[in-house]
Amino acid sequence: MPHHDRPRASPKALTQPNVTGRRMEWRRIKNSLILRIQALLGKGFHRSWFEEFYRLHGPDAWSYARNTYNEERFEFIVESIPHQAVDRVLEIGCAEGQMTRLLARRAGSVVAVDFVEEALDRARENCSGLSNVGFVAGDVRNGLPPGSFDAAVASDVFYYLSVSELLDVLRLLGGSLRPGGSLVVAEFSPGSAKLPSRLEDVLRLCGSSTAWELVTDRSLVLRENGDGVRVALFRCGSGGLPTAARFSIRTRSRLPNYS
Repeated sequence: MPHHDRPRASPKALTQPNVTGRRMEWRRIKNSLILRIQALLGKGFHRSWFEEFYRLHGPDAWSYARNTYNEERFEFIVESIPHQAVDRVLEIGCAEGQMTRLLARRAGSVVAVDFVEEALDRARENCSGLSNVGFVAGDVRNGLPPGSFDAAVASDVFYYLSVSELLDVLRLLGGSLRPGGSLVVAEFSPGSAKLPSRLEDVLRLCGSSTAWELVTDRSLVLRENGDGVRVALFRCGSGGLPTAARFSIRTRSRLPNYS
């Protein structure tokens, strides 16, 4: 894929500090507009945008710890993984590792990926002492970590990708998940000023492919204003799936490779 220009919007526009009332509503509207503009332009967000975001906002940049309902949200996402034994899980966009801790309880091992080193440093600190978690620096648009997985989880990630990038990542996942493996895709579901839904795109793209089967599509309301989470679970097909190596992923400058 061609190199993406840095989005004009400042990372400050997508922060979610503990503010209420009109100020929070304005932030919701602003968030929605930024993501919609990027979607209309057909552009995914560049790594430099997120690097600046983490520099500006420090630890708990996404307010996951400050907003306590997120723990229930992450539990709902992790519980969407089918109840059979899970040996190896891939977490796409692990951020500062808040959900990674829950995944570590559910799986034999977790490979958590992000492309911002500062986020990964915080994730390692937040998950210190968890021997079954490994962190990997890389951009999943360029490829996935080696090996196969029983499940992959992507929460609050895909709406930062263009549709073409999303399609590439789904193809890669189809080659990395074991036959019958699970893909869990989750999105924050605000009660108002709704964000453009990449989950709808995932449902459409997977629905048009024999490689994926939709198992469940669930929502959970977490706050009185309607804020919540929507989670879709897909099962990876068993026949005729391409391997990740067969897909030609166009490189981008300054993006890390997996080692």
